[in-house]
Amino acid sequence: MQGELGDAHLQHATMSRGAARIRRRAASFARAFETLKSRHRIWDTTARLCERHFMLQLDFKDAASDHSASLGPAQTFKFSRSVVCDESRGHVLATYRSDQWEIEGSLYTGFQCSRPSRIYFEDSTGRRSYGCGPFAGIVVTRGALHIGHQLFAHYQNRTQLWHCYALSSDWPVMILKATTAAEAYAAA
Repeated sequence: MQGELGDAHLQHATMSRGAARIRRRAASFARAFETLKSRHRIWDTTARLCERHFMLQLDFKDAASDHSASLGPAQTFKFSRSVVCDESRGHVLATYRSDQWEIEGSLYTGFQCSRPSRIYFEDSTGRRSYGCGPFAGIVVTRGALHIGHQLFAHYQNRTQLWHCYALSSDWPVMILKATTAAEAYAAA
């Protein structure tokens, strides 16, 4: 009996030392995991900074006068048929009529956006085209959207659709979206 108790104590002590070793290893792994997580957080924060989006601003000008207006800043402008909305808020910001943009009662012949952006188009079910760009800037005059000196898209008053020459198709919605810092750098 005494021998059995001694063996049991020895076995218990061995198991206790083994359990203590396992606990120490588990604690060591937990510390290593926390270190990896914290390094990942630092890296993740850095990656998120690179993915930060620029904000867009649309600068409207009247060709006949020095009158001007600006819309923004916003990450995305949605041109849905004849209206412009800030996509995040959904508010109508401008309306297009008779080759002019109306903003709070004032009329403008066009606008420009000199911030890097991508252009998407949407059909009536909400499906988007692939993103075109990024572009360093765009100019829209009387419904014609130019990138540099090239005609890219045109708003058709009769059908209330945007015709994209690059995609050879008509769309009810055009989306102008700010690019990330990395995309803008690559486009430059």
